[in-house]
Amino acid sequence: MSLSLKALSKSVAVTAGLCGLALLAAAQGPGWQVEIQQEPSFSASQIECADMYSTQGYSRVSWEVGSEDELQIPNKTQGEIIYLRGGEALQPGESVRLMRVESAVPHTDQFPGQTAYLNGMGRLFAMVGRARVLRINAAGVATARIELSCRESQRGDFAIAWQPRASPKLEPSETIDLLHPVEGRLQMVAAGRDLGNEFAKGDEIFLTGRGVATAVGQRWLIFRRTHSPSMAVFRRAAYGVEAEVAAAGEPAKIVGEAVIISTRPNSSAALITYSRDVILPGDEAMLER
Repeated sequence: MSLSLKALSKSVAVTAGLCGLALLAAAQGPGWQVEIQQEPSFSASQIECADMYSTQGYSRVSWEVGSEDELQIPNKTQGEIIYLRGGEALQPGESVRLMRVESAVPHTDQFPGQTAYLNGMGRLFAMVGRARVLRINAAGVATARIELSCRESQRGDFAIAWQPRASPKLEPSETIDLLHPVEGRLQMVAAGRDLGNEFAKGDEIFLTGRGVATAVGQRWLIFRRTHSPSMAVFRRAAYGVEAEVAAAGEPAKIVGEAVIISTRPNSSAALITYSRDVILPGDEAMLER
């Protein structure tokens, strides 16, 4: 009996040793990689309904002053009729983009310095939808029908000439290296759509890098380190210490990937194409090479 136990023990030890060698061999590869499947392109609503921060303004606009059946339904959606003052420069059949200026900062910073970052990115322009002008009366009030609804339209929204946005093409399958080293000039997830707290695949986020140039179609890896701004609240609660500047070579956890869909001088908007953990305001981003 003792011989059998010794033989069994030896067998287990040999098996464990072989498994250890196998794991060691796997760790010597290019990195821990994951393959993701995705649609070849974003939907029209994902692109056209993406909000943006911008330091630029709009001078020639038309303002929404009412809508059909407004007493019963003050807010309008796709297929419904709205009225625009200042439509003299518009033409029947022309499409216009409906927009709204929203609060650009949260009530309480989600990471240290968030308000300062967002103020530097400009005002938050929320996309309301697209409407087509039907007619213009003698007083310059345009009647338009909403063709694409991103959120409910209301009095005070404004309209500009419609310009379609470019939609990046995506590979149907791609590999993400989860051990990608932190390198290059970095950006930060300054906020997300509607100033939410957590984001995942399909959500819109806004990146700021204080002058780091981006381009539509670029893929950016979202990552988190112990000293990332997103970890400041946790560090304060758990350890009683403030966030510190990340040390060179500090390990990073890749939490997702996002593709740039629009750019402005001080910010860019991106759609998350992959997430293996929730993405937080204050997480960092690096260009995927």
